[in-house]
Amino acid sequence: MGLSTFVAMFIGLLRAKFIALTLGPHGTGIFSQAMTFFQSAETICGLGIGIGIVKYVSEAWQKHDMNAAKSTIFVSFILQGVSFSLFFILVCVFSGNLSQFLFSTAKYSKLLIVVSGGVLFSILLISLESTLLGMARPDVFSKSRVVYYSAGFVSLVLLVGALKLNGGFIYIAANAAISFLIVCAFVIYMLRTKIKTSVSGFFKSFKHVNFRPYLKKLFSYGTVMLVSSAITWITVLYVRSILIKECGAEVNGFYQVAFALVGYFSPFFTNGFWGYLLPKLSAGKSASSLNAEINKAARFILIFLVPLLALLFLLKSQLVITIFSKKFLPALEIFPLYLLGSLFFMISYMLGVTFLARKKLNVYFSIGILQNLAYALLFTILVRKMGFLAIAVSYLATNILACLVSGMYQVKKMKLVFNRQNVRLFIAGIIFIGAVFFIPLGPGVDFVVKGIFLICWFLFAVGKKEKALLRSFLRPR
Repeated sequence: MGLSTFVAMFIGLLRAKFIALTLGPHGTGIFSQAMTFFQSAETICGLGIGIGIVKYVSEAWQKHDMNAAKSTIFVSFILQGVSFSLFFILVCVFSGNLSQFLFSTAKYSKLLIVVSGGVLFSILLISLESTLLGMARPDVFSKSRVVYYSAGFVSLVLLVGALKLNGGFIYIAANAAISFLIVCAFVIYMLRTKIKTSVSGFFKSFKHVNFRPYLKKLFSYGTVMLVSSAITWITVLYVRSILIKECGAEVNGFYQVAFALVGYFSPFFTNGFWGYLLPKLSAGKSASSLNAEINKAARFILIFLVPLLALLFLLKSQLVITIFSKKFLPALEIFPLYLLGSLFFMISYMLGVTFLARKKLNVYFSIGILQNLAYALLFTILVRKMGFLAIAVSYLATNILACLVSGMYQVKKMKLVFNRQNVRLFIAGIIFIGAVFFIPLGPGVDFVVKGIFLICWFLFAVGKKEKALLRSFLRPR
């Protein structure tokens, strides 16, 4: 799975470079908005039941209860099929209005219908991948991802190279269909070779499906995740729409630079929260064990994310030119505040996982609503006064707000105690980032001196036990 994450990042970098060179800032702004619309639709039509599929398929698989596993899969397909049908009808009826809202022009209305058709394949893909994880087959999951990431990039080059921006819209739908078919091929191969059953035999066994109990289970598990994820994506969609309306599509292309760079490294932290922290906190009982795990996660963020953000800032011009092109250098205007905002975002994300693990779903939902509403409102107020910079200011301010509210609630209600070492490390991290981001030292000297700061950070932040672990990890075996 780590390999597939690296491949995804690498393909993402190639895709960003190709789109930047082929479509320029204006085209990138339109294409990224279309992608945001697709991801929002994918989230809504998926109903947030992916985690539920993993959970219930996993339970059934361990008990060798094939009827329960198949019922979970069948019910998820039915639910998502119905939700997609309603969504697609609405898009077909209001495509012109949607295009006007998203792009400040109705010219992309027909292409939005094409993009919407790809949502069906995407949500079925999510269900299939969740099923593979529930069956404890991360090998099939990862191999299929590597293949469809690569195939998707080839289709991008062909379609955008030939049809430019129109090809970009078609690519979004085509990529979803190609990815789904590739995973289907891997699943069919797995059924034949590992489970020793034919595809027809597997589907014939769907005759006895317990629809109602699994409907309730998946619905209850998915509701909070669906609403929270949908509101987040809709907020991003709204903010991008206002940005295009007030500042132009090319400015949305500049915003995509910062948005994408943060998105590339985020999974290396968030995957750890979902894969390690969530199960640990879900199983933990004593307050001391919960505090220990949360403090470990906070320390993990501070030790590695702080210097990573500093490095991104120091290499910002080279990264933008390498990954995108010189035309996207105006994106550097928002880098300091946006990167600082991503530090607070990661802390608030970690605290949100804590709420989910301890079944504080109402708190998780309420803070998510507050954060997104504040982001949309603050950006709407500031954009006419501050222009492009408003998006970074809003992002930073609302993530700080989410950290404060989440942290105060957990300290008061859940008896969370941040240890002194982490408090000192957090204060030092803010000072360190402030020095790197906001103290100019002049060309030539700036990079060298701040590079030394970066080395000093590791000497200060990493403890004796952690240094020993790192040395052990790096030592050849």
